[in-house]
Amino acid sequence: PCRTNIVYLREELLALRTKGRAGKTHPIPEELRRSYRGCRAKLKSKRMEKRWRYKPSIPSVVMGNVNSLANKTDELETLVRNQRLYRECSLLCLTETWLTSNIPDTNVDIPGFTTERICCRDIELLAVSLRPYYMPRELSHAIAVCVYVPPRADAEIACDVIHATIARLQTQHPDAFFAISGDFNHITLDSVLTAFHQYADCPTRKNRTIDLLYANVKDAYTATALPPLGKSDHNLVYLQPQYKPRVRSQPITTRSFRKWSPGAEAALRDCFESTEWSVLQEPYGEDIEGITHCMTDYMNFCMDVVVPVKTARCFANNKPWITSSVKSLLNKKKRAFKDNNQEELRSTQRELKVHLREAKESYRRKVEQKLRENNMREVWSGMKTIKGYMQRTDSATDGDVERANEFNTFYTLPLASAPDTSVSDCLDINTSPSSFVIHAPLPQAVSSDNTAPVPPFSHLLSPDLTCSTTEAHTSPLLHTFTADQVRGELRRLHTRKAAEPDKVCPRLLKSCATELGAPLQHIFNLSLRLGRVPTLWKTSCLVPEPKKGRPSELNDFRPVALTSHVMKTLELLLLPQVQHAMDPLQLAYREKVGVEDAMLYLLHWAHSHLDKGAAL
Repeated sequence: PCRTNIVYLREELLALRTKGRAGKTHPIPEELRRSYRGCRAKLKSKRMEKRWRYKPSIPSVVMGNVNSLANKTDELETLVRNQRLYRECSLLCLTETWLTSNIPDTNVDIPGFTTERICCRDIELLAVSLRPYYMPRELSHAIAVCVYVPPRADAEIACDVIHATIARLQTQHPDAFFAISGDFNHITLDSVLTAFHQYADCPTRKNRTIDLLYANVKDAYTATALPPLGKSDHNLVYLQPQYKPRVRSQPITTRSFRKWSPGAEAALRDCFESTEWSVLQEPYGEDIEGITHCMTDYMNFCMDVVVPVKTARCFANNKPWITSSVKSLLNKKKRAFKDNNQEELRSTQRELKVHLREAKESYRRKVEQKLRENNMREVWSGMKTIKGYMQRTDSATDGDVERANEFNTFYTLPLASAPDTSVSDCLDINTSPSSFVIHAPLPQAVSSDNTAPVPPFSHLLSPDLTCSTTEAHTSPLLHTFTADQVRGELRRLHTRKAAEPDKVCPRLLKSCATELGAPLQHIFNLSLRLGRVPTLWKTSCLVPEPKKGRPSELNDFRPVALTSHVMKTLELLLLPQVQHAMDPLQLAYREKVGVEDAMLYLLHWAHSHLDKGAAL
C-alpha cells in the first residue's frame, strides 16, 4: 500500500529529545508510535496484565494458620523480600500465632507491613479499617476481619459474636468492602452471613478446607494454595482479586433530557402567544393530515429552540449526590497529584470536602422534600440508587428491524383472525419498526327484528351500569368543543409521561395550555366534523415488557403502547358525549370499574337463579 512521507523540521525533532530531567516525559506523535501486532501484542497485553495483577481494586490476601509465628519470622521475612507475591500482597492474615504478652511486636515485625494482634480464650476476632490509595468509587473503604475459632469453642456462641460484630460494622459503614478470613475449624458462616460469599476452595489442612475467606462482593477472589509456613500443618492460601470496578464492568449509559425551568416555560408561552395560528392552518383548508403535521412540527421546533435536548453520560459508580462541580474538583485534585503540587492538592482537598458536604446535604433535603410531598415514586427511585439496586434487564427485547416486525405481526394476530379482516387492512407499518396504526372494524350487534339489542341480564345491573338502548339511538349528534374545555384537559396532563410518537412533550402542552387551547380546538372540531382522526394521532409505539424473568417466546412479552398526548386529550373530551352509548356490560377499560365488578355481577346472577330454584 502507498504510504505518505512524513517530514519533520530540525526544531521539531530536537524538541522530542530528553533534557536530562528526572521524571519528565515528552509526548510522542501518534504517527511515530510503534503499534504492536501478532505475538508482540500478546506479550505486551500479558505484561500489562501481570503488572496490574499487583495493583488490585480490592486488597489481595495471604492467609493461613501458622502454628506459632515467633520461630517463623525469619522465613516469612525472606519470602516477603524475595517473592513478589508476598511483597505486593495487601494483607497477611495469620491465625494461631501463639504470641504472648512477653513477646514484643518488634520480634515479629515484617518490613512494609504493620502488625496488629489480639488474643482471647474463646474466640479471637480483629477488625481493621483500611483506606488504600486506589479504591473503586462504589466502595468507601475496606474492613479486614481476622477470625480464629478454637476447636472446642461453642459454634453457636462463636457465630453470634461474628454476626453481631459484622452487623454493627455494616450499619456504621454501609458502603465498605468486608473481607472475613481465618481458621474457622468446625463452623461456617453460610447460614449466618447469607449476603457474603466464600472463596477459599482449595484444601488447607489435609483434605479439609477450614481456613475460609468471606467477602460481601460477588466474584471478588480466586484462591491459590501456597506451601505452609515452616512446619505448620496448614497450607497458606493466596486470594488474588478478580473484582472489576463497576465503571469497567458496566457500560457507560447516555441519557437525553430537557432542562425545564420557569424561564423556559415563560419563553414558550411568549412564543406561542405571538404566533399567528391562522397563517399555519388556513393554507391547508380541511386537510386534517396537513394541519396536524404542521402544528406538531411547529410545536416541536419551538421546544427544541427554547429547551434543547442535552446528553449526559452516566457512570455506574456515581453516587446520586455527585454533581458537575464535585466532578471538576475531583479532576483538579487528580491533576494536582500528578504534578506533585502539594499546596494545590491540599487546597483542592479542603474545597472538595466542603462541596461534598454541601452536595450530600442538598440531596438529603431533596429526599425529605419528596417525603413531605408524599411522592413515593421518587423516594423509592432514590433509595434504589443509594443501595445500588440494578433492575435486571433482558436482552431479548434488543434486536433489529426483523425482530421488531416479529413483534408487530404477533400483536396483530387477533385482528388478522377476525372475520372479513386481513392484516394488510389493519396494519400500517411505518418507518419505525415498533410503530403501527390499527384500523379495526368495531363489532356490531344486530337483532333479528331490526330493533336495538337488549343487554342480557340488564335487570340485575345497578343504575350506574344500565342505560336504555333507545336513548343511545335518539341521542343528539356530537357537539363541538370550546377552547376552555381544551385548556382544562391540557392542564390535567401528567408531565412525567413519555412523549412518543409525535414527540410532543406533555409538559409543553400543560405549561402552554392557555396559548394552545384555540389552535387545538380548531383541529378537534375539524376532526369531529369530518369524522376522521389524523394518522399521526393513531400511531402508537409499542414497547415489549417481559412478563417474567427470562422470556423465551413472543407471548412472554406484554405490549405497552405509547400514544399521542394530543389524542388522549381528544379522547377525554369525547368520552362524556359517547359514554351513554357504551354497553352496560362493558366493564373493562372503564374508570373505577374492573374485574371485581365483573365477578360480583356473575356471582349475583348465579345466586339469583339458584334462589329461584332454577338450574344454571
